[in-house]
Amino acid sequence: MNTDERDDLDRDRDLDARLRAAFVPPPATVSAAAARTAVEGTAPRERPRVWPWLVVLAAALAVVALFLQRPRRGTEGHGGGELGAMWVAAYEHALDEGFAGASCCTPDVDLAKLCEEKFATRLGVAAGSVRLLGCYCGKEPVGGCMALLARSGGEPVAVYVLPCRDDPRPRLPEGSPLHLARREVGPLVLYALSRSAAAATLEDFVVP
Repeated sequence: MNTDERDDLDRDRDLDARLRAAFVPPPATVSAAAARTAVEGTAPRERPRVWPWLVVLAAALAVVALFLQRPRRGTEGHGGGELGAMWVAAYEHALDEGFAGASCCTPDVDLAKLCEEKFATRLGVAAGSVRLLGCYCGKEPVGGCMALLARSGGEPVAVYVLPCRDDPRPRLPEGSPLHLARREVGPLVLYALSRSAAAATLEDFVVP
């Protein structure tokens, strides 16, 4: 082999060595690390599961809405129309019985004590135009309310007492000629039923 051939062979070997060094694969640990990085970068992240909380919140809101829309009921569960009709019947019965007879009225009641026992709140009548006759004790139901018979300016008035929280906003039957007045006194609400609006005064009732 002459000198030129030897030089050509050396150059070929040197080039081959350089090419092999340039294309040597990286160590297995480097490849594994690169693969993990690629997988973690493309995999979707797990999002927090918020839908169960949304379901609970929607159910709670539905319950609140139903509660707010539910009409109030009286002490014994009567609606406003039912309670108003009961009160009219009791008032008319008391009128038929003279409004002070034993068949419709229990006189000489201790209003403050009676009201405290029934509602845990004392109620009194200040000196004024209202004269308390007693409690209604006739045959007509009054829906669990306290029913009082009184006179205001000589006019017979029935006063119905119940807690504000149980007030279904009673209303009179359609076409009734009677008048119904309302007044809140402390935690209680009072309704006065009479034949004239002027007699339906509740200003004399107070919470001591």
